[in-house]
Amino acid sequence: MRFDHAIFAINNLDKAVQNFRQAGFTVIAGGEHASGTTHNALVCLADGTYLELLAPTGKSPKDMDASDFSGLLREQEGFMGFALRTHDLDGVAKRLQQQGVNASNPKPGSRIREDGVQIEWRTVIVGDSLSPFMIQDVTDKKLRVPEDQAVITHENGARGIHSITMMCQNIDECVLFFRILLNQEPVKRLDSTMFVLEDDIEVHLVTPDAYQGDKALMAHINAYGDVPFTMTLRLRNGYM
Repeated sequence: MRFDHAIFAINNLDKAVQNFRQAGFTVIAGGEHASGTTHNALVCLADGTYLELLAPTGKSPKDMDASDFSGLLREQEGFMGFALRTHDLDGVAKRLQQQGVNASNPKPGSRIREDGVQIEWRTVIVGDSLSPFMIQDVTDKKLRVPEDQAVITHENGARGIHSITMMCQNIDECVLFFRILLNQEPVKRLDSTMFVLEDDIEVHLVTPDAYQGDKALMAHINAYGDVPFTMTLRLRNGYM
């Protein structure tokens, strides 16, 4: 299973796009999701992953069968989830359900790009969390995640994702879930429990104990539950 994309909850998409561009990222328009309740912009990286800036449109749902992430957005902005890509979504859902994990059946999702092209995928969500959810493309992935050189080149040198750190209120439950999901034993580190994805991106699991004094982080956890809260990017020379 490979890292697909990281999701950042945004209140004002235009302002977020401006801020990311000022930070040296190339940002492209994504489009409006089939539900009509959310729209996005993308920061595509050379390793095939991307950062999704996800914001509410303020509209009522127009397709009740489509995936609707608007209910998962809160007033608290920030890193709210991530997707892992698989080529066997049905098998993943079945395996998780058989192991007692509260995983949904695969559900269709789509959005229409600004050029009118419709892209489609399917997702499996665990409980009410996006940390992580699983995705499989129906249309060509390149339509969803452009690979043009101009799109994946960033002034700040960002080339890909090296690692993410996820806050777990119950570390034992988190570790068990990732063991089942990835069929992998974790690596115990001094300050975290680590899993490594097929693309060598590291997922570090930590407890909130050492971060109780960070009021902003605690507010984010209270809003979103178990969430990723830091990310390290690969640069042309080093990390960010």
